[in-house]
Parts: sequence; C-alpha cells; structure tokens
Amino acid sequence: MLVVQQPGPGTFFSATISGTGNFDGTYPAWCVDTEHGMTPGLPYNAVVYTGGDAMPAGLIDKPQNLDLVNWVLNQGFVGQDAGGGQGNYTMCDVAQAIWALIDDGIGSACGPFTTRAGQIADLAQSHHGFVPGCGQFYLVVIGTDWRFPDGSSGERQQTLIIVLQNGPCPTGRIIVKKIALPDGAPAQSFSFDPSWGADFALSNGESADSGLLPTGVYSVAEMMPLPAGWSPTGAACDDGSSPNAIGLSGGEVVTCTFTNTYQQIDDPKGSLTIIKVATPLVAGDATLFPFLASLGDFTLADGESKVFTELDPGAYSVSETLPVSADPNSVWRLEGIECTANSFSVDEDNLSVTVNLAESEAAVCTFYNTEESVSGPTGSLTIIKQTVPAGGTGFDFDAGSLGTFGLDDDGSVTFDQLAAGAYTVAENDPGGEWAFAQVDCTALDWEQSGASVTVNLAEGEAAVCTFQNGQLPYTGPQPFMMPLLIAALWGLLAGLALMVWPWMRKADTK
Repeated sequence: MLVVQQPGPGTFFSATISGTGNFDGTYPAWCVDTEHGMTPGLPYNAVVYTGGDAMPAGLIDKPQNLDLVNWVLNQGFVGQDAGGGQGNYTMCDVAQAIWALIDDGIGSACGPFTTRAGQIADLAQSHHGFVPGCGQFYLVVIGTDWRFPDGSSGERQQTLIIVLQNGPCPTGRIIVKKIALPDGAPAQSFSFDPSWGADFALSNGESADSGLLPTGVYSVAEMMPLPAGWSPTGAACDDGSSPNAIGLSGGEVVTCTFTNTYQQIDDPKGSLTIIKVATPLVAGDATLFPFLASLGDFTLADGESKVFTELDPGAYSVSETLPVSADPNSVWRLEGIECTANSFSVDEDNLSVTVNLAESEAAVCTFYNTEESVSGPTGSLTIIKQTVPAGGTGFDFDAGSLGTFGLDDDGSVTFDQLAAGAYTVAENDPGGEWAFAQVDCTALDWEQSGASVTVNLAEGEAAVCTFQNGQLPYTGPQPFMMPLLIAALWGLLAGLALMVWPWMRKADTK
C-alpha cells in the first residue's frame, strides 16, 4: 500500500509504503509519469521494482536513462547556485529534469520547463553507467494502481521513484591472531568462523585480516573441538570487546587474539573444556561466573575457559551460578549451553549440563550469558463486577490508557505489568434496569468519584476494585442488606425503651 504527501523533504512527494516488509517506511519520492496525477492522502496499490526486476513495458518511457536519474539524485542540486545569475536550483527544476530524462512528457505540475532543469538534464547525459556507491542514494521504481475513496480500483496510473541510501563505506578492520603454547608444541592449524566472511585457518603466529568493514558489531569464534592435546586458554580483543560482540567504529583496527595450549597425551584419556561467553552491557566487563562441577569448582570471566584432562569415560556435570550484576538495575541471564560432545544433556532451568564422556573424547561446552537491564517490580490492577440480584450482564468500562472492556456479574479483568502511577477506571452508565451502587477497593491509595475510581498504584502493588450495581426498580431488601436492617430495628427499639422507662417510673411514684 502506498500513500503520498506533498511536498517531500526537498522532493516532489513523501511516500509511505506498508505491507511489503523489506521496503516498509517513509521515503523521499519523485513522480515519473507526467500524464497522470496522484492525490495526497489517498491509498494506492503498489508494486516495488528493484534493480534486478523486469518492469512491465510502458511503466517508464525511457528506462535506459535510470542510471542518469541515479546520478542526479546524488548531486544535491536543490538549493545550489545554478550560475549565470539564474538563482538556485529548485525542487521543480530537479523534477522537470527527471521527467525530461525518463518520460515522454514534461507536464504542467511545475509550470513551464526551466532553463535550470535543462541544465541538469544536459549535465546528466555524460554519466551513463553511473552506479551509486556506499553511502550514496539510489532509486527504486514503484508502480501503482488507482484506488478510489470507496475502495474500488482501476488500471495502473502513476509511477514513482523512491530514494534510498546505500550503507556506509567500510572504514574499519578486524585482525584475528593465533598463539599456540608452549614453544615447541606440535605444528597445528586451527579453524575460525567469522561473521564477516568465509571460515579461515591459522597456525601459531599467523593472523587474518578482515579487510575493510562498515561500522557495526561483528563476531569471530574458534571452531571446536580442538585437535587432541589442545585446549583453548584465552580469547580477547585489544579494545575490550568480547570476540562474540566486537564493536567496530569508523577507522578502528581491532585485534583479537586466541591462545591455545598443548599438553602431551600419553594415554587415551578424555577431556572436558568449559568456555565462558558473556555479553555485558558495558564493554570490558570482567564479571566472574562461579561454576560447580563434579571435577571441582572454578570461576570464569568472558573469554576464559577451564580444561579438565586425563578423564576416564563417565558422566561429568557442570552447573553455573549467576553472579550479581554490578549495576543494580541489571541482571545476568543464561542464554544457553552448547556442547560439542558425543552425548550430553542440558538442564537450562538449573543452569547445568551433564556430559557422558566417551573414551579419549575431547568434549567442549560453552555457557552463554547476557546482561540485561530490568525495571523495578511491576504491579497489577484487577476490576471485579458484582450485581444485585446476581446475573447482570453487559457493563462497559473505560480504563483510560489501559483501554476499554466489558464485564458481566462475577466477571473480572486484570491489568498486569503496570508501573507505579495513577490509573482511573470508570463504569459507563448501564442505563435500563441497572444503576451504579458503589465501588470498593483493596489498595494502598485510592479515591472514588461517582462511578469512577482512581488507584494510585505503588511499585509492585496488586490492587483490586469491585464495582457493584443494583437492579431497578427497588424490589425489597437483598440478602446482604438484611443484617443492616435488623441492626437498625434493634437500635430503634432500644431508643424507644430509654424514652418510655423514665415516664413509667414517674407514673409509679404517683
């Protein structure tokens, strides 16, 4: 679906596209077909044609000149001095130049064809084959069907081009370096999986250069399991980033060093390696994660590992204890446990894994954690409806920011995940045979006004308010009122007795 507004940000239109997924959004736009109009605010059916798509014949009169329009879009003509005392280029000058380049007509939407527009079109002629580079603008063609206000549709009419922008130019790079210890260890190649390209392998002292990369977040991991006798003993980047979340800035060169250590294996024993990968909110965080293991307790920070060697076949369990975040408004969570092993079972509820180690197997398990921001405890507000007599239906409520809802007798609705603050709920006039009677709340702070109540919800509070309605006309006391009436009658009789008793005594004395 396409809706345009006029004018756009220095362009003929502003175009809002929905229902396409990849292209949903609002973009600067130019009309292409001067023979048909386009009404701002009306919805159009739209078809998006990208660079590799075949366009229907006649959608654009001169599609061979679309590269020239791409060149025009990247020159920023609007507002520039046209020279020769002609003043500045305008939006209409650019629109007319686009029409001259790819349409058979000029149209009257911008008045007579200007000398400045002709100048732009002439300048573009020497730029056939122009391809927008990184950071530059490029066009996407939008074909439309006319849609009338009543929703009926006709044949395709107007054609647009919307303006998008390529991503930024690559400016940074990541260097991955391999260190193998100790000196004299057997020569060995180790494989890596980077997020920016194909896998690669490194031996001791070698490094791999990512080449220029755009700014962003990247990752690189050493592929497991390692060859027999080798264990991962370190992985760190010199900018403080974790290798699984390398924040690359413009012009930055980040070096990530992976260290492996070799230990001679004399017997076909197995090994179990536990690796910690933690993603903190603040780069460089060195929080220690405690582990309980059948082989002995230990702690690990992000990028560290613990290797247990000389293991016989059998079941080995390791569980993690989540540490307290340094930020009181943040918590550490377990994202998952992944293992390279013949047989293992993960219990994420208990943050643990059990590896059934085979003879001479080198098993590796990685615990992934993420630090997340959390808000304070949230509260709830429950609204209950009661009617006398029972069985009333169709009572409507307006809860302001919480929305509207309806309830029948003994029905309820609960709003949870509420921040501390004031919440107002009002019952609409039920009319007919029902009248509002009262509202009563179980809450720390609340105030009634007619058929509405305002609850000043405290942090983490669970407030409950009950709205009661009675049926009209009044048909006598209901069960819940009888105790009140009996008490009132006893009070009246006692008062009469107090008045009569002195009079009777006075009569007796006479």
